[in-house]
Amino acid sequence: LFIYFSKNISRGQQIPTQGKEIESQDKMMKQKLRASLSPIPRGKVTPRSHHKEFWVVEQTQLEKSHEDERFRSNDQKDVNHYRDEIKQKQQDSLVLRGKESVRIRRQEKEEKNKQLEKSHKDELLRSNDQKDVDKYLQEMEQKRKELLVFRGKESVRIRRLQEAERIQQLKKAGE
Repeated sequence: LFIYFSKNISRGQQIPTQGKEIESQDKMMKQKLRASLSPIPRGKVTPRSHHKEFWVVEQTQLEKSHEDERFRSNDQKDVNHYRDEIKQKQQDSLVLRGKESVRIRRQEKEEKNKQLEKSHKDELLRSNDQKDVDKYLQEMEQKRKELLVFRGKESVRIRRLQEAERIQQLKKAGE
């Protein structure tokens, strides 16, 4: 652009300074830029000799714009690649967190099952202990009853012996 303006100034033209002139220049530059982005038919267009400097500038601008587009494309590819990496890392993170939560739930379930099994065993032991205690108390009650029956029978036997002895003494005395 600088070369284009400097060429026009050297021919005696003035740089546009008013609004409409600037707008027309902008419009013309946009059209040239659009034209530069479209493919150039190589053998058909031949630049005129007095436009040769402009043609070289336009070609370098075209090459630069294509290079910029290639850089933008590469940058976009890098951005897309980075986004894909981030998505993959997030997916991997979710998978890892999912596996971790499954492992934790499984571990908690195993601990709960162990706790239930232990409490069941403890309850069985308490139940067995209680049965043993009840059985022991019943045995003790039975022994006490047997002892009372034995003492009752023994006291009856002793009284009969004492009475038989007293009867004998009375018989001896009455004789």
